[in-house]
Amino acid sequence: MMEAVEIKDWLAIVLSLLAITGTIYTFLTARADKNSEALAKLHEDHEDLAARVATIETELAHVPTKDMVHTMEVAVARIERDIHAITQAFEGMQRTANRIENHLLKRPVADAP
Repeated sequence: MMEAVEIKDWLAIVLSLLAITGTIYTFLTARADKNSEALAKLHEDHEDLAARVATIETELAHVPTKDMVHTMEVAVARIERDIHAITQAFEGMQRTANRIENHLLKRPVADAP
Protein backbone atom coordinates (compact mmCIF):
# COMPACT_ATOMS: atom_id res chain seq x y z
CA MET A 1 0.00 0.00 0.00
CA MET A 2 1.10 3.53 -0.64
CA GLU A 3 2.33 5.60 2.12
CA ALA A 4 0.92 9.02 2.89
CA VAL A 5 3.97 10.78 1.44
CA GLU A 6 3.58 9.02 -1.90
CA ILE A 7 -0.15 9.81 -1.98
CA LYS A 8 0.65 13.42 -1.14
CA ASP A 9 3.17 13.62 -4.00
CA TRP A 10 0.77 12.03 -6.50
CA LEU A 11 -2.05 14.24 -5.30
CA ALA A 12 0.14 17.32 -5.80
CA ILE A 13 0.97 16.19 -9.36
CA VAL A 14 -2.68 15.45 -10.16
CA LEU A 15 -3.84 18.79 -8.73
CA SER A 16 -1.12 20.64 -10.64
CA LEU A 17 -2.18 18.92 -13.86
CA LEU A 18 -5.81 19.84 -13.15
CA ALA A 19 -4.83 23.47 -12.57
CA ILE A 20 -2.81 23.59 -15.78
CA THR A 21 -5.64 21.91 -17.70
CA GLY A 22 -8.14 24.39 -16.26
CA THR A 23 -5.93 27.33 -17.25
CA ILE A 24 -5.53 26.02 -20.81
CA TYR A 25 -9.28 25.37 -21.06
CA THR A 26 -10.07 28.89 -19.83
CA PHE A 27 -7.61 30.38 -22.29
CA LEU A 28 -9.07 28.43 -25.20
CA THR A 29 -12.71 29.05 -24.34
CA ALA A 30 -12.10 32.79 -23.86
CA ARG A 31 -10.68 32.95 -27.37
CA ALA A 32 -13.56 30.83 -28.66
CA ASP A 33 -16.06 33.33 -27.21
CA LYS A 34 -14.26 36.19 -28.93
CA ASN A 35 -14.19 34.21 -32.17
CA SER A 36 -17.87 33.34 -31.94
CA GLU A 37 -18.70 37.04 -31.42
CA ALA A 38 -16.56 37.94 -34.42
CA LEU A 39 -18.26 35.23 -36.48
CA ALA A 40 -21.68 36.51 -35.43
CA LYS A 41 -20.72 40.03 -36.55
CA LEU A 42 -19.39 38.67 -39.85
CA HIS A 43 -22.64 36.79 -40.35
CA GLU A 44 -24.64 40.00 -39.78
CA ASP A 45 -22.40 41.90 -42.19
CA HIS A 46 -22.81 39.14 -44.75
CA GLU A 47 -26.61 39.29 -44.49
CA ASP A 48 -26.54 43.09 -44.87
CA LEU A 49 -24.27 42.86 -47.90
CA ALA A 50 -26.40 40.11 -49.44
CA ALA A 51 -29.48 42.32 -49.10
CA ARG A 52 -27.64 45.28 -50.65
CA VAL A 53 -26.39 43.15 -53.55
CA ALA A 54 -29.93 41.87 -54.17
CA THR A 55 -31.19 45.47 -54.27
CA ILE A 56 -28.44 46.51 -56.68
CA GLU A 57 -29.11 43.52 -58.93
CA THR A 58 -32.79 44.43 -59.03
CA GLU A 59 -31.96 48.02 -59.98
CA LEU A 60 -29.41 46.95 -62.60
CA ALA A 61 -32.04 44.81 -64.30
CA HIS A 62 -33.65 48.05 -65.53
CA VAL A 63 -30.42 49.62 -66.80
CA PRO A 64 -29.94 49.32 -70.56
CA THR A 65 -27.06 47.23 -71.87
CA LYS A 66 -24.22 48.53 -74.01
CA ASP A 67 -25.94 47.26 -77.16
CA MET A 68 -29.23 48.92 -76.20
CA VAL A 69 -27.46 52.24 -75.63
CA HIS A 70 -25.73 51.95 -79.01
CA THR A 71 -29.07 51.24 -80.69
CA MET A 72 -30.58 54.30 -79.03
CA GLU A 73 -27.61 56.45 -80.11
CA VAL A 74 -28.05 55.32 -83.72
CA ALA A 75 -31.80 56.02 -83.55
CA VAL A 76 -31.22 59.51 -82.11
CA ALA A 77 -28.68 60.27 -84.84
CA ARG A 78 -31.22 59.16 -87.47
CA ILE A 79 -33.90 61.36 -85.89
CA GLU A 80 -31.52 64.34 -85.85
CA ARG A 81 -30.77 63.78 -89.54
CA ASP A 82 -34.50 63.56 -90.36
CA ILE A 83 -35.26 66.73 -88.38
CA HIS A 84 -32.48 68.54 -90.24
CA ALA A 85 -33.96 67.42 -93.59
CA ILE A 86 -37.45 68.53 -92.52
CA THR A 87 -36.06 71.89 -91.40
CA GLN A 88 -34.40 72.35 -94.81
CA ALA A 89 -37.68 71.53 -96.57
CA PHE A 90 -39.64 73.97 -94.41
CA GLU A 91 -37.08 76.71 -95.07
CA GLY A 92 -37.60 76.21 -98.82
CA MET A 93 -41.37 76.28 -98.36
CA GLN A 94 -41.05 79.43 -96.26
CA ARG A 95 -39.04 81.15 -99.00
CA THR A 96 -41.65 80.14 -101.59
CA ALA A 97 -44.50 81.38 -99.40
CA ASN A 98 -42.66 84.69 -98.87
CA ARG A 99 -42.17 85.13 -102.63
CA ILE A 100 -45.86 84.43 -103.30
CA GLU A 101 -46.87 86.85 -100.56
CA ASN A 102 -44.56 89.58 -101.93
CA HIS A 103 -45.90 89.02 -105.45
CA LEU A 104 -49.49 89.31 -104.25
CA LEU A 105 -48.73 92.43 -102.21
CA LYS A 106 -46.94 94.15 -105.12
CA ARG A 107 -49.60 93.30 -107.66
CA PRO A 108 -51.73 96.24 -108.74
CA VAL A 109 -55.17 96.39 -107.17
CA ALA A 110 -56.84 96.60 -110.60
CA ASP A 111 -55.49 93.19 -111.54
CA ALA A 112 -57.16 91.68 -108.53
CA PRO A 113 -59.96 89.25 -109.42
